[in-house]
Amino acid sequence: MSSIKKRSGFSMWWVLLSFVTFILVELCLGGFIGQMLIGKYIAISLKLTIQSLLHLSSFFIGGVIIVIFSPGVRTWEPAIATFLSMIGARLGERVFGNRV
Repeated sequence: MSSIKKRSGFSMWWVLLSFVTFILVELCLGGFIGQMLIGKYIAISLKLTIQSLLHLSSFFIGGVIIVIFSPGVRTWEPAIATFLSMIGARLGERVFGNRV
């Protein structure tokens, strides 16, 4: 009758699913909520603070989503997906420029 989830083996499927979840949550937060919070005339330091808080909260919300839907305990998969999504975001900024 224990509701504690069992530890599962490493799964690339959950890494990919976590990666996609983090990207989608970040796009939703940054695209919708970020545009509402950041007005036309705002100090650059406040804008950067809001962007960093939205970025961190997207990883938290994405991690909660993965915990809810995963069949077992997932520790490494969301961590690896977070690292890959941060690398992908930085690479995208370098290639396409920061067009926010």
